[in-house]
Amino acid sequence: MRPTFRLAGDEVPTVDILITCCGESLDVVLDTVRAACMLDYPSERYRVILLDDGNSADLKDHIELLRKNQGNLFYTARGVDVTTHSKAANLNHGFSFAERLKTGPSEYVAVLDVDMIPMPEFLRALLPHLLDDPSFAMATLPQNFYNMVDGDPLCQGLDSAYDVFFLQQDSSDGCFCTGSGWVLRRSAAEQIGGIPTDQLNEDLMTSLVLCAKGWKIAYVWEPLQWGLVPDSLAGQAKQAARWSKGYMSIAPALIGTRLANMSLAERLQPAFGVLAFFGPAFALTCAMFFIPTVLITGKPFVTLETPQKLRNLLILSSLQLLVTWLNGFIIAVSVGFRAQIWPPYRHPFLAPFQSLAALMFFFPVTQKSTPSGSPLDGEPEREARASNSFVRRLKFLLGDLSLWFQILVISSTLFGIRLCVQRALSMDVGYQHQLQRLFVGAAWPPAFVHWMMFIVECWKPINHALFPPRIQPREAFLNRDPKTKVAYPSDMAKDGKRIRPSQGFSFFILAYALFILVCSWRMKFE
Repeated sequence: MRPTFRLAGDEVPTVDILITCCGESLDVVLDTVRAACMLDYPSERYRVILLDDGNSADLKDHIELLRKNQGNLFYTARGVDVTTHSKAANLNHGFSFAERLKTGPSEYVAVLDVDMIPMPEFLRALLPHLLDDPSFAMATLPQNFYNMVDGDPLCQGLDSAYDVFFLQQDSSDGCFCTGSGWVLRRSAAEQIGGIPTDQLNEDLMTSLVLCAKGWKIAYVWEPLQWGLVPDSLAGQAKQAARWSKGYMSIAPALIGTRLANMSLAERLQPAFGVLAFFGPAFALTCAMFFIPTVLITGKPFVTLETPQKLRNLLILSSLQLLVTWLNGFIIAVSVGFRAQIWPPYRHPFLAPFQSLAALMFFFPVTQKSTPSGSPLDGEPEREARASNSFVRRLKFLLGDLSLWFQILVISSTLFGIRLCVQRALSMDVGYQHQLQRLFVGAAWPPAFVHWMMFIVECWKPINHALFPPRIQPREAFLNRDPKTKVAYPSDMAKDGKRIRPSQGFSFFILAYALFILVCSWRMKFE
């Protein structure tokens, strides 16, 4: 973990803060712009440039009103149709726009997503990491969210990613850009030809190209920006699909000539990151087909020659579960239990969406897109949906969300379990032989934890859609200055304890692993 720095005094570098937007809610955009204009930084040493790909006349008028009191605020729009590469091209437009301003381009460029409210010390905290070592091209922040649902039932917080994965990457001075809340040397950006527009995941590709040119990237683990998670299931699914396509677009670049200067070890790091993202998604999607099929057909998950081999495999599989659980426990402790101990996968219910999006990468379709992390996809659950009729929510569940696959997984799994247990209990051979039959079927530890996870995790979005949580409006999470209208997340909104998910299922898996281990030692296998 890097030390905490604060840049002092008024003799500071010049910075252009670029904020990309594309049709987001006006109040969301203005809250980010106001906060960016009120940083603890000399106003004559930085500029805030709003890059509006939505070409909104209303937004332009509001920015012009703010400019009367904020002379360092600027508005620009490309005036073109938005395509898949919109954010990268929009940022490059911001680079060009800054060059045309009267004082010319600044020494550094900072980037914020439109829903990310920067804290006042944003620039003073990031710039020292670049000033202290000229070999660093970028300093990037974790993303924090202030509109989380209590308990975070859909695991939207991403704490295990920002508080574990990125910290691990930072040990090699080659952390990935997190997409928002980063500062870049303009000279480094010019060296790589601006933000890459030939990849769907422009932040990750920018990181890789910088590293290929010999630059380093610092990850500053401080909560200096606060944004919004998608406020609908449809929005979360679309966000996951965008990320999936973005990661897939990186894979060809890792074996191409563009990153020729990267060593094998430097290439393997993002390659393993891509595998870690897609491997579980593809495996879980396949398992959602395979495990219910095996349960329904009555086939055993393992076929063994002797009972002793069954005992040995049960012992090994239970120990494997315990080790995996312990790893999840260590990660959960490191993030203040804001992540689930089990399952060891992030967003299992999104696995089919991610797998489909990855496959669709090979069949590209040009479509209008919104910036990554936009909360505007789908019908908001925290407003109108809360009062919709049950029939309308059911239609939304099957139609707009296409959760029929998750419903099919749950129903087929439960049906298969019923058949498996019925077959085992119908054997008049004593309870130990019945248990042995279950141990190679529904109770086989690797299969058991997965079908349990399928039921629990696939039910989460269904329950969320049918019985949406009553969430306060966005304004309730903010403390707003009545004079300046600048708003920052309240202490309640930033309270990590509020979004700790339930660990009941995790401890159930722990109890089951211990139960199997004890049974393996004490049972007589014949």
